Amino acid sequence: MGGRSSDFTWADWFFPLLSTDRTLRTLDRLIQGQLRFAVTGRHETRNFRAVPYEALRQAGYLPLVSAFHRYHRRPLAG
Repeated sequence: MGGRSSDFTWADWFFPLLSTDRTLRTLDRLIQGQLRFAVTGRHETRNFRAVPYEALRQAGYLPLVSAFHRYHRRPLAG
């Protein structure tokens, strides 16, 4: 997302194969957990307070679910 329209990305190949965002929601949770672990060095519930979602977004995290829906809303090239 955000690249040149002439670029071929993994999203151009992968997103059309998906009909729902269910698996992406699971992946987003796993990715967020790993990002929080990278910051804190621990797998603990308190990581949600130590590294809130907004901090992840400010650091540049783009959820797969958001990217998936944005991909499907964009006009078709033609």
